[in-house]
Parts: sequence; C-alpha cells; structure tokens
Amino acid sequence: METPGSRPNVPLLAAMAIVVGLSVYGFYTSLHLMDIHYRQPGRTAQFFEDFPFLKFLEPGVPKKYKVPVPEIDEAVKVKDTAEEELQHSYNVFAGLENPGPAAEGQGGAAPIDDPYADIQKQNPKKWLEEQKQAQGGEVCDINENWSCKKVDQSKHSSVGGIAVSAIGAAGYLALLVLGIVALAQRPTVPNLTVAFIWTGTIIGFAYSIYLTYLEAFVIGVFCPYCVASALAMAGIFAVMFALAIVEERRA
Repeated sequence: METPGSRPNVPLLAAMAIVVGLSVYGFYTSLHLMDIHYRQPGRTAQFFEDFPFLKFLEPGVPKKYKVPVPEIDEAVKVKDTAEEELQHSYNVFAGLENPGPAAEGQGGAAPIDDPYADIQKQNPKKWLEEQKQAQGGEVCDINENWSCKKVDQSKHSSVGGIAVSAIGAAGYLALLVLGIVALAQRPTVPNLTVAFIWTGTIIGFAYSIYLTYLEAFVIGVFCPYCVASALAMAGIFAVMFALAIVEERRA
C-alpha cells in the first residue's frame, strides 16, 4: 500500500496505462479475427459439438455465425477446403448432385415456394463468389501473401477446438483488467498485480512469436490482423521490459 507522503511511481503508472491501451487494441484485433473464424460454414456448430457443456449459450449466438449449412455439411461431410464445400453446396442447391423438391409435371422446374429457386437460376461461378464474400471475404484479404481468410482456413487457426483468436482475446482481456487494477492500486513498487501482468506478457509474446513463425514459414501467408495483434503484444513486452530496467536502477 502507498504510505502517506510517498510519491507515485510515475514510470510504473505510465507503463500500466500503455499496457491498458495496447491491450484494448489487441482485444479489438482479436475480436475481428474471431468474427472471421466463426462466420465460416459449420464452425460455430462444431464448437458447440466439441464443448456440449456450453450448449446453453447457443440460442444467444448472433444469426450471422449460424451459417445455414448443416444440411450442406451433412451432404459434403465437411470438405477440406471452403471452395470445395461451396462448390458442392451449389450442386446440392441447384439439384446437380441431390435434386431438390422440384414439382413433378413441371419439367423438373423448382416450385414457387422452393427456397433454392433463385439459387438454381444463378450462374454457378457468380453464386460461389457471392458465398465466398459472405462467408469470409474481408478487407484484410489484400493479396495472395496477405490474407486473413487464408490463414484462418489453415489447421493452425484453432487449438483444441477453440479459435486461436478467442484465446488471444481472453489473454488481452486479462491484461486489460490487470492493468486497470494496477492503476487503481497506484503501487509505488511493482506488486503482485504487476507480476501477473509480466507473466501474461511473457506467455503472450512467446506465443505470438510462434504464430508469426507459422505464418512466415509454414502457412506462407500473413494475416494483417494477426500481425497487428503481434505488434500490440510486442509493444506490451517492450514496455514491461523497459519498466523492469527502470525499476532495477531505482532499487
């Protein structure tokens, strides 16, 4: 606790303020990545299958994350790539692989109340492009080397059924809360809260380096939001490292 007359530790408080700011930024980028991840066909449904004890949360999930592809997934058996899945889904909808409820006596034409009637009249390539945009086309899909979607489609986008972005969001949120707590405590020397922030920072920074390595040498594509998140974590690490040097000289 701060004793009467003791002077506030300005470097420490400044460091905590910067940590809070960078954590907000990192949390923001992680939420964008979560949005991209769980808008992909079948991923939200798969999440609740992997974690049935969270099933009670499913009714509250926004509609945009419930991509209407359960029947597609059942027919496709979840294809390895999004493009294969979309191509197959078009064939199902258009009646090329699994004819829909076309009325007999109408020459196979879709009835007026057929929900896939409009789809059956569309050009397959045009429909596929529209679906790709609706299911993951993002402003961060810049080119072949910079694409959030391509990185998200890799097997490295989730760990144990949980999106890496969700883990990142949880980590940034923890650092944000701890940073606010540290500011409220106004410690004159690093305390237990600061120690927790240091621990989280080291873990987060090490993991962000690992993810950046995967992007550069395994996936071969960089995700702009992922890079932004890695820079935020690198910034937090730099601030905490600088704080450690200042406190060492003050001791």
